[in-house]
Amino acid sequence: MNPVRPMACYCGTCAICAASGVVPRPAVADPLDYAHGAIKRRLLESIASVEIDRERPLDGLTTREDDDPAIALIDAFAASMHVLAWYAARLSDDGSILRTQDRGALVDLTRLLGYEMRPALAATTTLAFTADEADATGSSRIVPKGTRIASVPGQNELPQIFETDADLEVRPEWNALGPVLQKDLQSIDDGAGELDMVVADLTMPVKVGDAVIVWSGKDGTRPWLYGRVCAVTRKPDSDPPETTPSRTVITLASLVAVAAINTAADAGFRNHLVILGARAAAFGVNAPDPALLPQGAKLPDSIHADEVDLDAVHAEAVKGAFVLFERDTGARGLARIAEVNERGVVGCGLSAKVTHITIEDFDLTPDFINRVRETAIYLETGRYALLQYDRDEPLPAPSQADRIAVAGKVNLPPGRRVVLSGETWAGSGKQGAPAAEVAIVKSCRPSGNDTLILFARAVSISFRSTRLSIAANAVSASHGDTPPGGAELLGSSSATIAMPRFALKRSPLTYLASADARGYEPAIDVRVGNRLYDEAPTLFGKDSADRVCHVKRLRDGSSEVMFAGRLATGVNNVTALYRTGGGLAGNLKSGRLTTVMTPVLGVPKAANLVPAEGGSDAEGIEDLRSGATQSIRTLDRVVSLADYEAFARTRRGVGKALATELQTRMRSVVCLTIATTTFAPPTAGSDIVSSLRDALALVSPPGRSVRIEGFTTLVATIVAALAIASGYRREDVEAKARAVLRDRFAALQRRFGEALHRSAVLAALQSVEGVLAARLDTFALPDGPAERDGRLLCPIPHIDKGQFVAAGLLVVDADAVQFVEMAP
Repeated sequence: MNPVRPMACYCGTCAICAASGVVPRPAVADPLDYAHGAIKRRLLESIASVEIDRERPLDGLTTREDDDPAIALIDAFAASMHVLAWYAARLSDDGSILRTQDRGALVDLTRLLGYEMRPALAATTTLAFTADEADATGSSRIVPKGTRIASVPGQNELPQIFETDADLEVRPEWNALGPVLQKDLQSIDDGAGELDMVVADLTMPVKVGDAVIVWSGKDGTRPWLYGRVCAVTRKPDSDPPETTPSRTVITLASLVAVAAINTAADAGFRNHLVILGARAAAFGVNAPDPALLPQGAKLPDSIHADEVDLDAVHAEAVKGAFVLFERDTGARGLARIAEVNERGVVGCGLSAKVTHITIEDFDLTPDFINRVRETAIYLETGRYALLQYDRDEPLPAPSQADRIAVAGKVNLPPGRRVVLSGETWAGSGKQGAPAAEVAIVKSCRPSGNDTLILFARAVSISFRSTRLSIAANAVSASHGDTPPGGAELLGSSSATIAMPRFALKRSPLTYLASADARGYEPAIDVRVGNRLYDEAPTLFGKDSADRVCHVKRLRDGSSEVMFAGRLATGVNNVTALYRTGGGLAGNLKSGRLTTVMTPVLGVPKAANLVPAEGGSDAEGIEDLRSGATQSIRTLDRVVSLADYEAFARTRRGVGKALATELQTRMRSVVCLTIATTTFAPPTAGSDIVSSLRDALALVSPPGRSVRIEGFTTLVATIVAALAIASGYRREDVEAKARAVLRDRFAALQRRFGEALHRSAVLAALQSVEGVLAARLDTFALPDGPAERDGRLLCPIPHIDKGQFVAAGLLVVDADAVQFVEMAP
């Protein structure tokens, strides 16, 4: 008897099928191969090749019509095999983390590895409150924890609710602290033909023609400049008012240096302007010519070495005032009035009541005695401090980046958040970019009439001093909404039930940042009776005495509370106060949170001066795959650079990470470059950075230095020439081309430090339906290196001449790409 060959099962994958000569096919994971039509086709193709005892009994079955009974039987068999194969493939896929498309199955598989699906996480920010300075009811207010602030929604958006994370003491004087600014004196050029002097007084009595003296101090014996007012310009408007007040600009001409004997005393008038607006003369200046008078008549002797009788009573002559003597020969003398009295004088046929002055610091003997008619006298009518401009410099000082001196007496409590806002330093007098950073107060030290604030960490942004403001009524806030009704009744406890469970009615539950290995925790307070139960990541090894609970997320997105051990019997005694909300919708730009939903007396305003960031949606299927593999790779410890990257990607608010090693002198530092979930650099002082740094400190090897940095977004400039096939509308093809570029070269798909290749862009464009040919006429990086070997280079973190250079993220802005028609 001839041996019987094994009959093929026609699955196309097993050893029997291979031995029977059936052409092998891919595994059942390929849906096209276990479809009903594919199985039926393979069965029909195998009819003529079936052998039994070297005979082919089905050679006579030549029909392939569906109404034939044999073909109908084959069709029914193929249908049943299709159902079995589909379920076999589904079971195979659902047993593989890498292949399953069932979210529930993937959650269960990753849970076997100890990985819990990451829920939607809440964004966080820092809110700055403004106390009403006109409120007469009290200088201090308390903004309670849970105060609700809503965003102003944009088009097709919903308001997002944030709540404060702690109680906040608010004071009007803490609304906006100003830094102590160094003053720059006005420059006085004694060689200039004209000189503009600025005084912060809009109503000062000065007019064209007045005599003026200004202390220059450049000549030790002639430290004063004397000139005449040739123009007066009053400027009531200023920009901005807090740095340039309303002022008067006095233009001086005919400047000459004037001697001063007591220069040490006069130096106290540095940066001052003295107006000599009262004109006087010596008594006898109007007397008749002595030649017309009787023999022996002469002009009154009214000028002595240190005494002068003026021509009339002058109220401007007061003790301590300046007086300037000027001769027709150009001789000048500057003195101070030591004594003043009024008396009657007679001489040369004149009599009058005059002001008699005694001067000091100048001797009139050489040039002015007996020179009554030739001497002009100018009396002081006012002295004004010249406007001192606030010095434009970087703050905080580079050598002391952890401290800033603020004006006035300030006593901020340790741990208080403050928001530094203003412009970045771009050079003296240059406008910088708007910027803000959150800092934590370490301590406050009195410094004379001012206060030195020390921060827990160095401030990373260099601010422009004249634009810096410090909001000290600040507190952290997070995305999520607590129901107005308060705690929710979950049910009653019973001592007969082990590990009881209670479902939460509202979802999704808000999850906030935490310092544990997970990096997040539910925003929930669970109480049995009046006793608070702590939330634990797991109930393993816990019992009733531990008084802990665990919040478990279910497949449908809802949550339930599980207790360890048993609860004492009670009626309606299990309650939960929790918040709902979170996700990417909470990532808001600065200035969006402005609506105070919970009124606080005396605190009418609030705003987020820094962006809200760190929010992320619940993990999708692909996120679950990568998150599970990364979690078992690190197992709460990091050693290699790949470990640092994997650990960072699992943390709240981190959407992208790159770990590199830097050598600074003899020291090795791990530089961790991160992007937020919106693929933007983290805000300076962000909680994302601080929480990641604290978490790494727990799992890194002792002594390993880690530096967490942001990145620089680089956008390539591209001008592409396209040849469009006939029959296609050019605008439609260009729209598809932009979609392809956006899909392949947006921030989500790019890696830090990854170069952009010309060939990759061309391949993307030529893959678009309707594109016959493509050419890049412009392929460049603004303010970056030129194209090299067909690619645009992107920097990785490195040290250049002692300065740190951040990593770049080189992307293509599809909307900014220019398309032109390709010339034949």
